[in-house]
Amino acid sequence: VNCTDPGIPANSIRESKIEHGNFTLGSVVFYTCNPGYYLFGSSALTCQPIGHWDKPLPECLEEDCGNPGSPPYGTMVGEKFSFGSTVQYSCSGDRELIGESSLTCQINGHWSGPIPHCSGDSVGSCGDPGTPVHASREASNFHLRSKVRFTCAVGHTLYGSAERICFPNGTWSGRQPFCKPVHCGNPGTPAHGRIFRVDGTTFTHSVVYSCMDGYLLSGTPTRHCLANGTWSGTAPNCTSKYYCYLVRLLTAPVSTTATWSVS
Repeated sequence: VNCTDPGIPANSIRESKIEHGNFTLGSVVFYTCNPGYYLFGSSALTCQPIGHWDKPLPECLEEDCGNPGSPPYGTMVGEKFSFGSTVQYSCSGDRELIGESSLTCQINGHWSGPIPHCSGDSVGSCGDPGTPVHASREASNFHLRSKVRFTCAVGHTLYGSAERICFPNGTWSGRQPFCKPVHCGNPGTPAHGRIFRVDGTTFTHSVVYSCMDGYLLSGTPTRHCLANGTWSGTAPNCTSKYYCYLVRLLTAPVSTTATWSVS
């Protein structure tokens, strides 16, 4: 029995040795994603004897750089933070923008540079560098040689400079950091199973498993993305209902009744 063409997800590339669209028993197709996207689900599907694929079609999800935030006395224009998106910055009043006026989300999920900041109130001081989204800051003032230190919230990773120093020219050392949620990646799909994203694959998000018709789920159906970048628990298994029935039949207690006669 042949399998039907499984299709090609948006923003993906499919590789197989199949010719003329005949997906026979044992045929395997492989999927990869275009630049700027990552795979969610199984990268390989195999045609089963019953004419079904062993796993559902995967998805290719956009890389996301996250909200870069706005500096004090500054404004950010831009609502999308996915691969290829651009945000623009400007300062209020007569304050000068120090740094790049626009940032672009790159293929690696990072912004093209640090967010800029706006000039300070007086000579010998730096402008408030701001506090990144999902971060906290330690600072007493923004005077010459003052230091600011940044820390990301639990479940987030800091990219950029954790400490910056105010230079005499009114600029800050290093790169303004940003905090991105920890990415747990692709949790994988069990054979004869399906996987659904509740929201995404980053910290606090969850995935839910189910089995294809004719199979029973063994294990925990839900897994959560943890602060350390791993998925909670282990992936469940999908076992054939007929196999489970056979096991119960073979392991069931046997009782016999005998009748004796004495002549």
